[in-house]
Amino acid sequence: MKDVILNQREQARLQALNSAMEYRLPRARTAEILGISERQLRRVLAAYRRDAAAALVHGNRGRQPRNAIPEVVAAAVVSLAREKYAGFNHSHLAEAPAEREGIDLSR
Repeated sequence: MKDVILNQREQARLQALNSAMEYRLPRARTAEILGISERQLRRVLAAYRRDAAAALVHGNRGRQPRNAIPEVVAAAVVSLAREKYAGFNHSHLAEAPAEREGIDLSR
């Protein structure tokens, strides 16, 4: 089992789920506190029983977005923006490298 670091919001959810599982807090009240439906609460509790605290963490945490610009390209664009294209506005800064350097970026 891997270590999971929860943020403050996830810790609050964990406390509410623990209260619901120990029957100290009614499920309807727990769902209201978490801002979800009772049906969704059943799903969250099932995942919590199965995966423990890891169920509270979003599955994409720590992953690079699919549409992210690679680090090498980003560094090259920053370098070009500071040196060769200094003084260009955002629109021109997106167009000039596309035309001259072959680096196609959105504004």
